[in-house]
Amino acid sequence: MPRAALDAKLERLTEAKVTLIQGAAGSGKTSLLSAFLNKRPELPARWISLNADNNEIEQFWYYVLEALKPDLGEAGESLLTLFVSKPHGQDIESFLVLLVNQLESCVGTLVLVLDDFEVIDCTGVLASLQFFLRYAPQSFHLVLLSRSAPWMYLGDLRMAGECLDIGEEELRFSPEETKRFLQMTLQMSVSEGDAERLHRVTEGWIGGLQLTALALDANRQAAVGQVRAVNKYVVDYLSNEIVSGLTEQEKRFLLQTSNLRYFNADICDRLLGTGDSKAMLRQLADRHLFLVPIDEEEGIYRYHHMFGEFLQRLWLEEEASNIAAWHARASVVYEAIGDVEEGIRHALLAGLTDEAIRMIGLLETSVQVWGHLRELPIDALLEHRDLLFQRLFYHLCNLEMECCRDMMNHIRRISREDRLWSILSMARLFIEDDSTMSRSDPLDWIAEIDGMHVSDITKAIAYMTASMMCSFRDRHKEALTCLDQANKLERKAHNPYIHFFTVTLKCQLLEKCGELIFAEQLYQEVFHMLEKHTVVAPLKVNALIGIAGIYLKTMRLNEAEQSLRQAEAELKIDYLSLDMAIVYNRMELELLRGNREAALQLLLRLEAMGIYESAHYVPAILNYTIKLDKIRTHALEAFEQEAERGDQAGTLRTEEQLVYAKALAHRGLREKALAQIDAVLAEARKQADYWTIVEAALLKLEIMGAAGRTDKRERLQLAREAVHYASSYGIKSLFVLEEPVVRPYAELLRQDQASELSLTEKRFLQELFALWGPEASDSQCLTDREREVLEVLATGASNKEIGERLCISLATVKTHIINIYSKLGVSGRIEAVEKARQLGLH
Repeated sequence: MPRAALDAKLERLTEAKVTLIQGAAGSGKTSLLSAFLNKRPELPARWISLNADNNEIEQFWYYVLEALKPDLGEAGESLLTLFVSKPHGQDIESFLVLLVNQLESCVGTLVLVLDDFEVIDCTGVLASLQFFLRYAPQSFHLVLLSRSAPWMYLGDLRMAGECLDIGEEELRFSPEETKRFLQMTLQMSVSEGDAERLHRVTEGWIGGLQLTALALDANRQAAVGQVRAVNKYVVDYLSNEIVSGLTEQEKRFLLQTSNLRYFNADICDRLLGTGDSKAMLRQLADRHLFLVPIDEEEGIYRYHHMFGEFLQRLWLEEEASNIAAWHARASVVYEAIGDVEEGIRHALLAGLTDEAIRMIGLLETSVQVWGHLRELPIDALLEHRDLLFQRLFYHLCNLEMECCRDMMNHIRRISREDRLWSILSMARLFIEDDSTMSRSDPLDWIAEIDGMHVSDITKAIAYMTASMMCSFRDRHKEALTCLDQANKLERKAHNPYIHFFTVTLKCQLLEKCGELIFAEQLYQEVFHMLEKHTVVAPLKVNALIGIAGIYLKTMRLNEAEQSLRQAEAELKIDYLSLDMAIVYNRMELELLRGNREAALQLLLRLEAMGIYESAHYVPAILNYTIKLDKIRTHALEAFEQEAERGDQAGTLRTEEQLVYAKALAHRGLREKALAQIDAVLAEARKQADYWTIVEAALLKLEIMGAAGRTDKRERLQLAREAVHYASSYGIKSLFVLEEPVVRPYAELLRQDQASELSLTEKRFLQELFALWGPEASDSQCLTDREREVLEVLATGASNKEIGERLCISLATVKTHIINIYSKLGVSGRIEAVEKARQLGLH
């Protein structure tokens, strides 16, 4: 029936990014939009009727991609294939950027209709849809049909004039429209008075009018005035009136098919054991009994949601004892016609968990599998370890930590002798936030991964996790071996995400060990992969941050800045960990350029971002607070207490050990600090950890100088070792940061013929001196705060008096004095005072 005012409003649909048509069930939302689009064949529209299964981020976007596939050109099929191969729980916004880019290349206007949008209340789905809308091309228009106000925030679009709203009041018929609808559309012979009464009863609600017409048609003897109004929407009353007018055969058919999400004559015949379903469907369609055609040519239907829900309630009341058996038959039927997912749904409703698990094994993609895993009882999965692990990983990816903890409570019931116990229990690292566990728990389960009866993807994920745990314990060789195993498994599965993460994890390991040249070469493979596999292209920001770290360590600062700028441009969403990584790298960049004030501001920004809450960053950030003379006493003291416990337990990581050594020297415990460094050096040499060898050697040189050690040969050997490994692997940033300490030794090495430097080492020293520039005077190499401390020290003041005069802690005074001794090349107060006089500081 023509509705001129609403049709005129819908003409503005292509001017809005979102059109929301909101009204109760049966209010005519679908009919209104369908009629409008039928009159506009030049306006391509894709229509998705949502249900509760779509209220999950992977399932939602799977169906959107399926619907939009014809409009995505040749890339449509490959995008869908790549999406379903994506490991579940990965950053969905990154993939949507790829989808948006492809839509940008589409020609002409495109409309996507999401019907029954009220079923979507998942935060992840809503957030991803908002992100998609924010960047969707102007030619793309979304129409939401919803029974209630959507959970998604649309205020910003309304403020921008990009949201077209049609509400329930507008959908309701006026008295004149009610009369025309009854007479023209429903072909009812009603008087003007009867039409007015029906309008009052239904309040212009179209569904109520339809139900009333059906009730009157079923009871032709009843007058309009005898039809009672039950409530505002008269759903229950009118539905009962409809059912009471059905034959027993019609009623039985409706009830026994009410729980099917879709059906045709063949499905109904198989389920009911009859051969007359085609005629029955035609009969019900002729009577307008809320059959909604999904594919009219193929004869595939569903029930209108409102009517279907009513039938389901009635079916539950009348046939409660037969429901499980009915779902079991439906499961067999749907599997037989090739719809395994629908077969799984009915098997679960029938309580046939083993059957559901068997059919899950028939599915090919993680999107399909994981969509059903969460529906399975955890107890049932205890005998299916592969699915149990994937279910746990699914919850971890979605940050459903309560679900993870619940699963761990069940997993603890598995015998610890079970081969899969260790691989499952490793999830405690992420769930229970127990940092000591990852440092001390045995990793002997790694050797058992290959022999476990799990899928290759599960094994690859296990090996990647094992690699990270080995790396966390500074067992770099084992970590690399695990990544090689994961990579071999990935070649069988051809999963670009697994491939991406195995290669990038290897890059990070090589960088951590100081093998910067090899790491940079491997990053080129990563960037090639990003170009070849468009599905992983949104992860480019991770690779850009990674390569920027390599450029910083090799002192290619302009390239580092360019990579960080690209990363910022690629990062189109709020992502704290990536934001923090970019700011952290920028702080290092400014410090390496000698811009201490800019570096300090970035340090303060990191503190505001909560960097001390990230255990990964704490040692490094404390190191930089010392370099920038902005020691956070409470943070350093907390770290020292934790480090002392870790030192006693033998669980300190290399990075923590070196910062702990600095803290010990800061407190004047230099001999203990040197012993700590010697232990680090011994292990680093064993592990071929070249970065740590160089860093520890330079730190030892600094503390030996502050301690007044006079063993020139040992110090020269340390400098020689540092230069040897640094020149071989391109490590330069450490020498720039520690210039005051290492420059004198570099000068000695350059002049000492007995050192027998290789050509590579000599060239490296030349590059260092070029980076350092002309040698600064002793007074210039001191920071402003160190100059202040030296001035007061030259007056003969004690450490306590220095702290009182400068309003700094005693520990901070000691740290500054250590730095002053090292930079001035002195070993005590008397020499420092003399040096101060020579420099004109006193």
